[in-house]
Amino acid sequence: MYVLRSNRARAESHGKTRSARLLNLSVALMAVVLLAPVAQAGNLEDVIPGLYGGNGILLRQPPGNHSAQFSSPDNAEFNQIGAAIASGVNSFNVGAVVTQFTFDPAQAIFVQSDEGLGSSLADLADTIGKGNISIGTSYTRMDFKSFEGEDLNSLEVDFEHVDLCGNGSVGVDPNGTPIQGSLPSPINNFCFLNIANPAAVVPGTVLPSPNNPPFEVDSLSAILDIKISQEIFAFFANYGVLDNWDVGIAIPVVHSDISVSSFAFVNRVFPASANVHNFCTPADVVAANFGCEQPNRDLASDFRAEDAWGIGDIELRSKYQFLNDHEWAPDAAVLGRVRFPSGDEKDFLGTGFTSFYGALVLSKTISIFTPHANVGVEMTTGPHEFDNVRWVVGSTAKVHDRVTVATDFLGRHFWHGSGIGDDILEVGFSVKVNPFSSFNLIGTAVLPLNYNHGLRTAVTWGAGIEYTF
Repeated sequence: MYVLRSNRARAESHGKTRSARLLNLSVALMAVVLLAPVAQAGNLEDVIPGLYGGNGILLRQPPGNHSAQFSSPDNAEFNQIGAAIASGVNSFNVGAVVTQFTFDPAQAIFVQSDEGLGSSLADLADTIGKGNISIGTSYTRMDFKSFEGEDLNSLEVDFEHVDLCGNGSVGVDPNGTPIQGSLPSPINNFCFLNIANPAAVVPGTVLPSPNNPPFEVDSLSAILDIKISQEIFAFFANYGVLDNWDVGIAIPVVHSDISVSSFAFVNRVFPASANVHNFCTPADVVAANFGCEQPNRDLASDFRAEDAWGIGDIELRSKYQFLNDHEWAPDAAVLGRVRFPSGDEKDFLGTGFTSFYGALVLSKTISIFTPHANVGVEMTTGPHEFDNVRWVVGSTAKVHDRVTVATDFLGRHFWHGSGIGDDILEVGFSVKVNPFSSFNLIGTAVLPLNYNHGLRTAVTWGAGIEYTF
């Protein structure tokens, strides 16, 4: 027997069904967290600093030869570039923006809002409505191509020669030989080659430096071929607590991959330095072939690679709409987000600190277009250089009842930044297609506008699905 129920009864039944589904969804999300892959290889952040054993690029040390080092003891050059790249990789965003559907109890179906299907890169002011649930998953791919405008496949790092003599006071070594500078060793005798009687040098005398001895004019360069990619599988859900307030969660599973090939070579300015600046092999040492002029003896290479899988930084978010359908003012909402350091920053899976983000969200539908803007501030428990201002300005266009396209301009400014990637400007394009019911297909592409700043991709692309019930 068929029973006709009132709109109210159908709505109440629908609410109970959604509550049961919400419970099932919570269980499913917990399973995702527990069963997601864990990191398979650690310390991706050490791949670049660990080149050549992690102690800088050392030359061979034949008997009586110069034990020169073209890097500080803590390998500062590789450490700096490694830290900057790690910071850029770990700054990814997890999109948890959902389509605007509302439940029509008169029809007992979900219908689109007037704003269309929304943007994948920006929030609109509308919320999903009391009792409604929206779930989705997305895949994002990033292949990093440049660092501060330099191609990652031919990034050059230059190393200056240590100033052996310095410009300090003259002292004496344990043998009574005058030396100068902060590295008291027999090599410092070179500082006195221009002195007729080095033993007669009065302690405290300042001798010429730098480029004394003359082989200090040599330098060393390393060409790095760096390949870095990242895949983010994000699972997200939103729930309408009230008609104008919803809450959500986003759980990313991240795969990070990095490999580095390096070729180091001597930039020989002083010809006689072939006897002291080279990459001689042990066989050369035995043969007293300290010039090492055979092929490849002025070249040192190294290769390192690591990858890791694991949970990224989990995000909780909430949006509250406080202005809606005003005659002339835009719809307005406030958005809050907390991101927890659940991802391992050493494996490029997360930032390593908690971040708090608050933003004002504005949007207004005019015909088929919905201009919108998000402006917010992110503060972190990490170093101050990660505090930043973010903004998004763009518009959606409802080109068909089942198709919405969007263009967004995105910006981020780190006001206490290190000078590397402090200002990021991008343009993004997204499309949402509604093939049936409240189920959507999503595609996105983001391109850099200031390619010379920070660690950048040529294009970041993504795809996803979402469903409201």
